[in-house]
Amino acid sequence: MTRPAPVIWGSARAHEILGAAETLIEERLRKIVGTSRPWTPDDYDRATRQLHEEGLFDTATIVPKLLRELTIIK
Repeated sequence: MTRPAPVIWGSARAHEILGAAETLIEERLRKIVGTSRPWTPDDYDRATRQLHEEGLFDTATIVPKLLRELTIIK
């Protein structure tokens, strides 16, 4: 029997953190890859590497902030 997935509740601040990260990623993808064609897995990989190299999307910074704002209910 499969265990049900936990429910994760995020505070308003958690949604702000995720929204800001999402906006940053989308803006950078548009700048790095462009908008003239659908993005490929290689485009996502290249953009991810570039974001990491530039320090713009640092999970070591974002994840600790986010985790404090989440409640996991089993």
